Amino acid sequence: TVEDTIAILRGLKPRYDAHHGVRIQDAALVSAATLSHRYIADRKLPDKAVDLIDEAGSRLRIENESLPGELDELRRLGLSRIHMGMESGNEKVLEILNKGVDVAIMEEAANEIRRVGLQLTAYALIGAGGAALSEAHVTQTAAMINRVRPDTLALQTLVAIPQTPLYEQIQSGEFEQLSPHGTIMEIKALLSAIEVELDINCSHISNHCHGMGRLPEDRGRLLNELDYTLSIKESQFNPSTLINVSLPE
Repeated sequence: TVEDTIAILRGLKPRYDAHHGVRIQDAALVSAATLSHRYIADRKLPDKAVDLIDEAGSRLRIENESLPGELDELRRLGLSRIHMGMESGNEKVLEILNKGVDVAIMEEAANEIRRVGLQLTAYALIGAGGAALSEAHVTQTAAMINRVRPDTLALQTLVAIPQTPLYEQIQSGEFEQLSPHGTIMEIKALLSAIEVELDINCSHISNHCHGMGRLPEDRGRLLNELDYTLSIKESQFNPSTLINVSLPE
């Protein structure tokens, strides 16, 4: 059965991770069992699902091994910066976002970008964990950024798109979105926890306030601006209103 095949694939996962030098996510195992059962009619489970995982792992390893050369070539052609949506350092948040990769894979890619001499702009998604995972999301995202040490950290705020699974979870109450003040508190906590030197950019239109600077030297100013924003009533925040923060003289 599909269920038995998933259990078998989970047992084989460590072996294929080690053999191909990749990290196979559980969702991939479930998809391999489900989709091979549905679309590969001339073979039987679990063999066809096992072969599918093996072939996918082999293909991914080949792609990964060719990546550094491609990055070197892009640098030689004049590319100077890579923009990378890392979103969160929390694995559960990445699952909620259906990111498709885990933290270790993103960090490995980021390190390779830096190795070949390209600048890195990393993106973190404010509010991505909702109310339930807010603290873990901020703490582990800051830890990831401290390890990766990007040149620039750009912050954007979660915006749920209608007719997506996350939007349906919000509508049903399964996922509790942060309030405007909640998102600003996340930004404040994230900036407080970053220990490395980098440029910070909070100017995306999805954010409830804007601010730019460099850490650590501008941390005090940025935190003061966020505190000032928190003094503004939440009733003044709405999806069509953007508050550009500038402290009064």
